[in-house]
Amino acid sequence: MRVCEALASHPRGLLYLLTYHRIDYPNREPGLDPGMIGSSPEEFDVHIRELARRCRPVGWGEVEAGIDDPSTLPPRAVHVTFDDAYEDFALHAWPVLRRHGVPATLFVATRFPDRDSRGYWWDRLHRAIRLSPGNEPIRIGDREIPRSTASERDAAFRETVRLVASLPFAQASIQIDSICSRAPTPEPASGVLDWATLRRLKAEGLTLAPHSRTHPLMHRMTVDAAADEALGSLRDLEREIGPTPAFFAYPGGAFSPELPKRLASIGFKGALTTRRGVNDLRACDRFLLRRTNVGRSTSSALVRAELLPWIRLAHPLFPLTGSV
Repeated sequence: MRVCEALASHPRGLLYLLTYHRIDYPNREPGLDPGMIGSSPEEFDVHIRELARRCRPVGWGEVEAGIDDPSTLPPRAVHVTFDDAYEDFALHAWPVLRRHGVPATLFVATRFPDRDSRGYWWDRLHRAIRLSPGNEPIRIGDREIPRSTASERDAAFRETVRLVASLPFAQASIQIDSICSRAPTPEPASGVLDWATLRRLKAEGLTLAPHSRTHPLMHRMTVDAAADEALGSLRDLEREIGPTPAFFAYPGGAFSPELPKRLASIGFKGALTTRRGVNDLRACDRFLLRRTNVGRSTSSALVRAELLPWIRLAHPLFPLTGSV
């Protein structure tokens, strides 16, 4: 393939972006959706240790410089990102990253820090559908989704998330509130880092960047509303923590075709998707930067199938054996 041939010749300007959401044990915070956990702390330590050994982890400043001038980016450049700013980032992920000297960027949805309840919508649905007692079906429009057994509850959660994600954002929000208001259990805590901790992490070397205010489904809202969410999160971060990179991570990787140009028009310098693959900064659209998500079911296959072959093509002396 053209990219593989280019990598084999060690060109500069090739950037691999990894993204995680949570690093934790599934039962430590039962009120939060365990599907957002990318790895256990021990697994994450292996990932990052091998990443530091086999690749060239770069900081966000080097990423921005490479986007402006791809020749400045070193071979095998990798940058680690986290979305959503869950509390377990500070508890489990950041100590590992610091121990191995690997820089990272944390994308923050800015309405959630210092908010005790009404967390992310998927966590709210997880609590209302999977954890609430009772066996009443979930009602969405004219649909009734059974949840009498544990397996039905899991299936109901997945189907509800799918249906909600297909609705216009305003309608989806009403539907989520309706489902959660009928659950007898209280709303879960947001599970998101507070501003004081975010300021401390920045002082310790972490880069913070905007990820919207409320983590909306941006492909299900107007481009004006989506742009307001993006710019609002940037302004919130600038107010709370100081100068902030004008790079945006699309929530859930979702965006309308018009949004990238709108972000450019209001002062953003680039944006990150969840589309997998290597970024050839000599030719790619800076508002469509690719990131590969690391999840519990994909992390091992990801590194074997994507990251290590990429490293070997870029540097044939690196073996393909070993776990990452």
